[in-house]
Amino acid sequence: ELADARVDSAARSVRLGKLAVQAPRLRLERDAAKRWSFDRWRVAAAGATLTPEPTASAPASATAAPTAPWSLAIGNFSVDDGRVAFTDGALAVPVALDLSDISVALAGFALDAPKSAPFRLHARVAVPSGPTGAAVGSGFAGSVDARGELGAIVAGVPGSAKAALVLKDLPLHLLDPYLDAMFDIDVQKAQTSFRGDVAYAAGAAGARFDVRGDATIDDFRANSTAGDRGAPRRALARLGDGAAGRQLLGWKTLSLRGIEVAVAPGTATQIAVAETALGDFFARVVLDETGRLNLQDVTRAAPAASAASGVSTLAPVVRFGPIGVVGGRIAFADRFVKPNYSANLSELSGRLGSFSSQGAGPGQPPLLAEIELRGRVEGTASLEINGQVNPLARPLALDVHAKVRDLELPPLSPYAVKYAGYGIDRGKMSVDLAYVVAPDGQLTATNKIVLKQLAFGDKVEGAPASLPVKLAVALLADRHGVIDLDLPVSGSINDPQFSLGGLIWKVIGNLIAK
Repeated sequence: ELADARVDSAARSVRLGKLAVQAPRLRLERDAAKRWSFDRWRVAAAGATLTPEPTASAPASATAAPTAPWSLAIGNFSVDDGRVAFTDGALAVPVALDLSDISVALAGFALDAPKSAPFRLHARVAVPSGPTGAAVGSGFAGSVDARGELGAIVAGVPGSAKAALVLKDLPLHLLDPYLDAMFDIDVQKAQTSFRGDVAYAAGAAGARFDVRGDATIDDFRANSTAGDRGAPRRALARLGDGAAGRQLLGWKTLSLRGIEVAVAPGTATQIAVAETALGDFFARVVLDETGRLNLQDVTRAAPAASAASGVSTLAPVVRFGPIGVVGGRIAFADRFVKPNYSANLSELSGRLGSFSSQGAGPGQPPLLAEIELRGRVEGTASLEINGQVNPLARPLALDVHAKVRDLELPPLSPYAVKYAGYGIDRGKMSVDLAYVVAPDGQLTATNKIVLKQLAFGDKVEGAPASLPVKLAVALLADRHGVIDLDLPVSGSINDPQFSLGGLIWKVIGNLIAK
């Protein structure tokens, strides 16, 4: 519906009192060759000829005068009950989603007006329907609501914009293929919500973005994709496959309060989160046959930015307020030792204090944050960790104390076989650990170990090492069958040959030799 339209060709202006669009439909597609569907709309007219360029004898510029650009003003623009079907087949795993119930309202907008125009936007986001009409993954639907102001258009782009934005239960997992360049994981599910303010402003040096608000990511599940990239469609097909062995990360709720993000040309990106809460989380940690942790391969190496790319090479400044965790579980597997070892940490709850990627002043290392963590090992032994650490500090620095009480020893036989040549038949262990890593990489640690009723089995033929452990037990145990050891360990974690387990067993070997 178009009302009160005024077009002045001499003044090159268009004034529309009202423009309303009811129930528009759009299918937006990109194929494997990265060609958008609207590219096919631009077809050269049959028999069209190019206008010859002016010659020296008849210069066109002699009579042509520069023309002013057309201006456009709209009193009220609205879209109601719109729908967009989006498909991107240019990725290894295609992306598809539907935007429905789209409504847009824009008032007092003009291309050449210096003042901003108020707008509001609403849309629902959902998984597209399947080929039979049944919704694939029905229920994974969210909504987008925005209300703000749109600035004047400069070179086809808004000069500024700001909005109060509310995202509710967005199925972020539908966009997982776009994350493949950064993360080597397959996001199965991630219901994402956000409430806050966003702002954009164009400038001569570039655009500035600001984001403030609160966010949640609920019901998150992600699998490892080692050796799986390029496989057929995964995200929807595996929602119910029960492939617990492939699950890498997961949690019920992740809440981020007080988010502040500022991106400005020529300056380091600023990222801050005032408070974080993580509940009912799971992580699978695997040390592979080469001694490498699987979590080291979650993020992909970013390509180096060239100097001409315009991308800031300044490291982002990251600040985190307190982080609370509750109901955590970690499944650990060590494939480096033969036979393999596995353990479960459960009932993990605790808190990490505030930390930052920057120090208190120029040239100063980042401050360490207080950490408190409690849980259970294999459902029986108690675990307690406290001290100071900063996950963002480079180089690594920490001062951590840990206690484990009454850990059953037979499951640790793979390590005893590797370093001592004997398995463990029975026994319990309690440990008090204190580890300090200085910014220069120097490690100073104490390992106070109490072993009760320790009994080794028969010697394992072909084991890498063989120590007289049965004699050592007989010599070290008191009359109650208790062995009390104090094993100091030191070294540099920057040494390529550094191995904590090897160092500890070397100390034990020296103790037995004495």
